Amino acid sequence: MMVQEHGQKRCARVVWGSAAFFMAFFVLAYGAVPVYSNGIGTVACFSVITVEPGQDINALAKRYATTTDQILKDNPQAHTFTPGATLTIRENTRTEEVSRGVMVSWYWPVLGWISSDYGWRGSKDFHHGIDIALPIGTTINAAQGGQVVKAGWLGVYGLAVLIDHGNGIETLYGHNDRLFVKVGEQVKSGERIAISGNTGNTTGPHLHFEIRKNDKTVDPLDYLPKYDVARQ
Repeated sequence: MMVQEHGQKRCARVVWGSAAFFMAFFVLAYGAVPVYSNGIGTVACFSVITVEPGQDINALAKRYATTTDQILKDNPQAHTFTPGATLTIRENTRTEEVSRGVMVSWYWPVLGWISSDYGWRGSKDFHHGIDIALPIGTTINAAQGGQVVKAGWLGVYGLAVLIDHGNGIETLYGHNDRLFVKVGEQVKSGERIAISGNTGNTTGPHLHFEIRKNDKTVDPLDYLPKYDVARQ
């Protein structure tokens, strides 16, 4: 399958203050464009492609880790889907079949640099999530819709939120500075739930993010949309 892409990935961003400086430093130093939501605005990445003969919308959705619904929402003309058409594809969703005929979308709670992966760190320390290094004050969003089951001080996680998404799936967001949700509230995918901080047991400002399946943690990178993750 051939896809013509026009230049580089385009990122629409609204950033201010320290968050803008943080992004600019890494762009200049490493030539990479981090993508994340900050405390004031949202940053989203898109690819602009030209439809080739024989391509279909399902193949493009799979290639860019998004959904056909999202492509059609961003490109109403895609209902005709003729070769030569130009599409703008938002690369921020990934779907998973959790039960027969039921599809759910995953969203990054925030995009940034992975400072610690899921799994063993040395021979004794198992890390049950991923750490995303962020400036204090960055907006944290729900990775999927669900019900808040814990919101408050959760030991080593500091100020944290735990969301039940049904089907045995939960997500945890730790080390926040401020929470915007309470126990019992229903949240939507991508809804703001917290502001990042440095609370609990940390070595610096970051978000600790876990996905739990039937009370056991799993690697979040197996569920989240794929993008070029920078690591510190």
